[in-house]
Amino acid sequence: MMTLQKDNICNCKINLPDKNAQENEVNKEELCRKICENILQSLLEGYEDLMQKHPEKTGEFQSKINEIKKQMQGNQINNKVEKILSL
Repeated sequence: MMTLQKDNICNCKINLPDKNAQENEVNKEELCRKICENILQSLLEGYEDLMQKHPEKTGEFQSKINEIKKQMQGNQINNKVEKILSL
């Protein structure tokens, strides 16, 4: 049976230089934007499903749908402006 000694164990994280640290770094701001976009999209789909299931509450759900769509459009405009300004 073979036993491993402490000196023979490969520790690649220590031995390899971290060349791609910046490439692998997560852009937290971009991640946050994507998460917010996904949440708003899910809410929109949920309200649209509820409106189909409960047509008697269409007015209530439609106001929420319009509010979410307005927020999504505002976010898209803000993202485009920020990208243009960062160039």
